[in-house]
Amino acid sequence: MGRRRVTIGLLAPDIQKMLLQGKAPLHITPDVLLNSDIPMDWDEQRRMFGMG
Repeated sequence: MGRRRVTIGLLAPDIQKMLLQGKAPLHITPDVLLNSDIPMDWDEQRRMFGMG
């Protein structure tokens, strides 16, 4: 099994900030981030994670 990483730099700035400050919603777990096909569009990311 290969190692997978998510590049935090591809996430919307407000999502990055919440993750780094430990203030992200509880449903945004490392598993969710690693196993999701995260869109490049920041508005789509916010909708996907229920943040907008």
